[in-house]
Amino acid sequence: WKNTRRPRRLTVEVVVALGLAILLWLYTRSRDRDALDQVPIPVQIQLGSAYLGQYELEVNGTSRVVVSFTGPPSRLRELRRQLQRGQVQVAFTLQVPEERQNDPRYQDVVRVEAANIPVPPGVVAVLPEQGNTIPYTVYRLVERHLPVHLEHVGDAWISQVKLEPPTVMVRGPKDIVERMWTI
Repeated sequence: WKNTRRPRRLTVEVVVALGLAILLWLYTRSRDRDALDQVPIPVQIQLGSAYLGQYELEVNGTSRVVVSFTGPPSRLRELRRQLQRGQVQVAFTLQVPEERQNDPRYQDVVRVEAANIPVPPGVVAVLPEQGNTIPYTVYRLVERHLPVHLEHVGDAWISQVKLEPPTVMVRGPKDIVERMWTI
């Protein structure tokens, strides 16, 4: 009767030991996380190629977002190397909405999300609630011929100056160029 209990008891001890070993391994792996806090990441914003020459983009304020990262130490070391080489950047290509294409200018913001930040597998990017938007202004560009005018005070010899060419093509933001009468 004792011989049949011993194999069962040994089996239970082995299963309990394996279970404890797995729990210990899971606990140490879950604690094997590190953090990299408050890292400024550059954000590049540009207009789509279809809009080049027709619009001008002005980024208002800083073009960086501050991000914190968590993950395994080995992956964070890889991320640090990428950061030192300037390989971690966020890029946005803007499209001009159809309803805004005739506006002289419009303002909007780019919202940077954690998914936009390229990180190694296993690393999680965490953005703050505030400070993850970048404001920008898009100006509609126009061309216009303007007469050249020389403004002067005094000196009679200035009246003998002839300006060539008498008109020039001016290119710039629509709301500014439309208010110009001479250059």
